[in-house]
Amino acid sequence: MEIKIDENIISFNELNVQSYKGLTIIPLKAETSNTMDFLTLNKGFDLGLVEVRECEVEDVNNVIITNNAVTPLILIDGEEIIGAKQNRIVNKTLIVPPKTRMKISVSCTEKERWSYKNNHICNFEQSDYIANSNTRRAKASALDECSFQYKVWDSIDTFSKRCSIKPKTSAMTDCYEDFSKSQDEYLNHFKLSNGQTGLIAIIDNELIGVEIFTSHEIYENYHDKIIRSYIIDSLDFEDNASVDDDKINEIIENISKSEFIKEESQGLGEFIKFSNDYGTGSALIYDDEIIHMPYFKDL
Repeated sequence: MEIKIDENIISFNELNVQSYKGLTIIPLKAETSNTMDFLTLNKGFDLGLVEVRECEVEDVNNVIITNNAVTPLILIDGEEIIGAKQNRIVNKTLIVPPKTRMKISVSCTEKERWSYKNNHICNFEQSDYIANSNTRRAKASALDECSFQYKVWDSIDTFSKRCSIKPKTSAMTDCYEDFSKSQDEYLNHFKLSNGQTGLIAIIDNELIGVEIFTSHEIYENYHDKIIRSYIIDSLDFEDNASVDDDKINEIIENISKSEFIKEESQGLGEFIKFSNDYGTGSALIYDDEIIHMPYFKDL
């Protein structure tokens, strides 16, 4: 199967279907895996090569990131950073050049806090999560970045209402933690497949999202976080999700017929947003490769 994003084509194969209760995952494997060397945010933090701080002038929707590595740094759509004055998520997949300090666009995932938790820790740290799939879907459907924040807050408010506790600072991470045991139970049924570079997620018999990378090494770093983002939104559905192959193929094929709009990219590469009658997606293209393509069913 293949998808054409503007003038760029990504071909992939479906691997063995995995299902548990109301969630079905179809692992995907790109036919040609790129060999570009990228540093992930988690690894950058672990190695002490990446620093993320608040802007000097207070700014909820931007932070300053410094990549001190000799390798480009990749951040993916919905990836969360925690700490500083409030937790945030990355608004779009982007690549920070080596030895570069730059401002990046983010959305708040903890709206009831604007202060440092610890006066000695002013930087952001890595999170165990990315935004849940419904929040990423809501953000994807926003007309522009100006409305990202309100979409994210509304979605997290809905998320928190499902929790048995009310997060003190309306933090998305607290909602995830409240469902931690259920997530771990599900995660055992959705193992990383050999060579996997993406997935199709089906909840309650509907295709909810598609995630495609062109590198197994990059996808492997995000597998558990991406799976958890769909698990958390499938917990209300107990019945096994069925797979209508013809319907899924039709949805995937129609992505190539979307309306494609090129937008300014932060960092390296070219950013493309697209939509059709079923859903909305985006793609970061660098060196003629589709580095990451998330696509979501419209809410």
